[in-house]
Amino acid sequence: MLTAVIVTESQKDKPPGTTIAPVSAELLHELRELLAKCPVEHQASILHLCQFLERVQEHDAANKMTYDNLAIVFGPTILSSATANADPFQMIADNGMKIAVTKLLLSHWRDLVAVRRTNRW
Repeated sequence: MLTAVIVTESQKDKPPGTTIAPVSAELLHELRELLAKCPVEHQASILHLCQFLERVQEHDAANKMTYDNLAIVFGPTILSSATANADPFQMIADNGMKIAVTKLLLSHWRDLVAVRRTNRW
C-alpha cells in the first residue's frame, strides 16, 4: 500500500492531534470518489468548512482545537445520516468512524482540492 506522508516542517514540532498523519493514497482516492458523488453545492460547503476549521486549528495553542478535537466536535454533525428512525445505539457506535473520516477531511482537504480544480474532486 502506498503511503502519502504529508507533514510540513512547521507541523513537525506540534503536539499530537495537530499534525497531519500519514494516509494511504488509496484511502485519499476513495475519499475523492465519495466526494465526487456529492452535489457541487455540498462539495463547496465541505471545502469552505475545511478552510475555516484549518484557520481555527492554526490557533490550537490558545483554543485547544486540534484536528482531533475538531473532528470530535464536528464529525457526528457533518456526517450525520438523514434517517428519521435511526437506532440511537447504532448512531453512537458510528461516531468513531465519523470522527475518523472528519479528521481525514480536515487534515487532507488541500490534497482533495488539487484534484477538484482539475475534475470536480
